[in-house]
Amino acid sequence: MLALKEPAYTIRPTLLLAHADALYAALVRQIFLRLRWDVHVTASGVEARELASELSPNMVILDVDLKDESGWLTCAKLIQEQPDAHVVLIADHIGPWSHKFAYYVGAATLIGRNDGLRALVDAARDVALPAAG
Repeated sequence: MLALKEPAYTIRPTLLLAHADALYAALVRQIFLRLRWDVHVTASGVEARELASELSPNMVILDVDLKDESGWLTCAKLIQEQPDAHVVLIADHIGPWSHKFAYYVGAATLIGRNDGLRALVDAARDVALPAAG
């Protein structure tokens, strides 16, 4: 009888999450780990940009209210350094100008925290895995 084994290597998407709320970050991390993503977490915009440079993640999720600099500024800097980065911004409150500003700083999308964790999972569906080389 032939047993099928999973290959020793698998291509897993990488998520970089920068969020000021440790509990929220832990919930997001848990969900994406269950979806078989590699997840890296920080609460710092500066560290998020450094990690993004090292990891080239498939998706970056940024809290707009990070501790050291705003997620808006972190997004703009990250996109300037890596124009193809797929950045999702998370905001507690979304005002009438928020979506335009998210577009201006280069975010792929803006999600309200009240939209739930499902909105993040839905945003991740649009992120393609890199081609295996």
